[in-house]
Amino acid sequence: MLIPEQLDNQSFDEILNQAIKQISLLTPEWTNHNPSDPGVMILELFSWYKEVQQYHLNALSLEHELAYLKLLGASPDPQRPAKALLSLSGEGMVEQNAVFRAEDIPFETTASLTVVQAQVTSLQRSDQLFTDLEQVKRGGGKLEFCPFIPGQDLDFTLFFDRTLPVGMPLQLWFQIEEEGQNWQQASTFHPYVTIRGEYWDQGRYRPLTVLEDHTQSFFHSGIFRFQLPPDGHPSMTGQGFPLRFTVEDGSYVKAPVICGIHFNAVEVLQRETISQCRIYHSDGKRDLLIEQDALSGTGHMEVYGVEGERWVPLKWENVSPGRIRLSSEDFETVGVVTWKEEGELFRRLGRANGIACFSLPLPEKNLLPDSLELLVREPDGNWYFWQRTEDLNSGGPSSRQYYFDALSNALQFGDGEHGQAPEGELLLLSWSTSLGEMGNIQEGYLTAPSGSTVSQAACVRPAQGGRAAETAEECFRRVKRELEHCDRRCVTLGDLERAALNVPGTYLKKVRAFVKEQAPNQVFLALETLGDNRTLHPGVVENLKQALLPRLMINTKLNFLAPVYVQLKIYVQLSVKPQFSISEEGVRQVLSDYFEGPDMHFGAVISKNELLDHLYLLPQLQSVDMLELSFSGGHGTMQGGDIVLEEGCLPRLGQLNLSMRTNDF
Repeated sequence: MLIPEQLDNQSFDEILNQAIKQISLLTPEWTNHNPSDPGVMILELFSWYKEVQQYHLNALSLEHELAYLKLLGASPDPQRPAKALLSLSGEGMVEQNAVFRAEDIPFETTASLTVVQAQVTSLQRSDQLFTDLEQVKRGGGKLEFCPFIPGQDLDFTLFFDRTLPVGMPLQLWFQIEEEGQNWQQASTFHPYVTIRGEYWDQGRYRPLTVLEDHTQSFFHSGIFRFQLPPDGHPSMTGQGFPLRFTVEDGSYVKAPVICGIHFNAVEVLQRETISQCRIYHSDGKRDLLIEQDALSGTGHMEVYGVEGERWVPLKWENVSPGRIRLSSEDFETVGVVTWKEEGELFRRLGRANGIACFSLPLPEKNLLPDSLELLVREPDGNWYFWQRTEDLNSGGPSSRQYYFDALSNALQFGDGEHGQAPEGELLLLSWSTSLGEMGNIQEGYLTAPSGSTVSQAACVRPAQGGRAAETAEECFRRVKRELEHCDRRCVTLGDLERAALNVPGTYLKKVRAFVKEQAPNQVFLALETLGDNRTLHPGVVENLKQALLPRLMINTKLNFLAPVYVQLKIYVQLSVKPQFSISEEGVRQVLSDYFEGPDMHFGAVISKNELLDHLYLLPQLQSVDMLELSFSGGHGTMQGGDIVLEEGCLPRLGQLNLSMRTNDF
């Protein structure tokens, strides 16, 4: 264990007394060492100064703490906005960044949406399993619909009460049963099933255009964003207007279960975007198509030609809604900035004079760091884009970068060695604000934007996930917890087993990690999933690799093994209580529950004593008169009547020889 160096180890009195003792050695003629002596008074002053200096040398600054966190591969989490799900009623277009309000708390849509007066009425699987949603709703029941079956992977169909419009973005939200799966850690998940969506078009199915699939092929809850082709002719069938979803490639380990469906659903974030910048590729053409959102119609817009870090203001004119004409064809990349009226007060941040370590307090509060974008007009008269960084020390003398300090609500710039010191006018291109944890609200109704044709906005999933910016102290505590549980690195075999069980979408029942002497730098992982375990599902193996390999030591090879099932032979003689009977099927079920239960792990020791204890769970049992164990096929050894399985092996009940007698006393 490292012992920390203690620099602040002297008190004021110790420093002063040590200095006074040196007087007689250095200047014997100085004989008055009382506090009234002017020289002693000066020594007291410098003793106090040395004590203060030692205290500050021994203390850790915020800069030091952030540097130590960086060594651990961590940094304080920024402020996060709450996220909610709205189900909209009415008709018309809802633009991206449209603001709904829960009293004074703003929530912004994350995507544009066409609200249609249509409803999902029923679900039907291709094997004719039919679910009437209205009947489920009237009966007060809970929807539990299995759209696909592992091994068969049938298609399923949604029926609407009317046709849907063509060429418009539409959204469905599917609630999928997620029991036992940690989808909050799904950043490395790759769906191993491909879904094809189709709609009914004049007597045949035609592909629909999938814009986004946040369910990742129905593995977890999320938005399914799609549109019908502009040249389509959607038509009704006898049951309604159908959308069909078919497994095109791959297969499920565990069949998904749909627990809820919301049409006209949109995710909203508890934030308000005051100014934003979008990047477009013009391909050197003057006419540019731009996305229409809630900020497009504010009348405040600037256009820049982008050439590396240099941004050149361009003149432009409106041609039609969503189309502008540029004054130049010289730029293939164009930045379009739009902002609200109130943003005019905060966009121009003043001037920087080239002083190193410049710090600029921002007038706007509750800023989301990820939303900040900055331009600086440098002495050559050009605007340059400056990049936000989490560590100013990561840059060099020519790096145009800044750090946003959430605690002081200020932009901090480099010292000339690690990042440039800005000189010139500063312009804030984009920023958003959020209330953090104050945006976490319960279910209810939100107020639609003024002038909207939306008649009702129901919050069907509470707003959650909002939190304030993490302090360095809170970050240290979080990292300590993560290191204690080895969430970031797998040091022991137990760490690897726990990490594997937490990988979402793999549906593992049991895991055993082990090594072999004859295979250095290799780790073997035996897996049992919910599905067929004769061979490992390739999608499960790929997702485990993606999640686990970064946590292992470099050059460690990970091998995945399907379980080897060892068939056990059991001979048991039982005495049954008077007036009771036990069936062979009942005994077999008790033994199977024991061998296949959660406490039975790979490479287990099959103990006769534990098996006896399990048999005595039968209430009809008087006694176990004889119990003998054996197995076939190798993969284990007999030790004192017990069976010790090899690593990677699981027991299964094979042959059961049962004899019973009834005691008459």
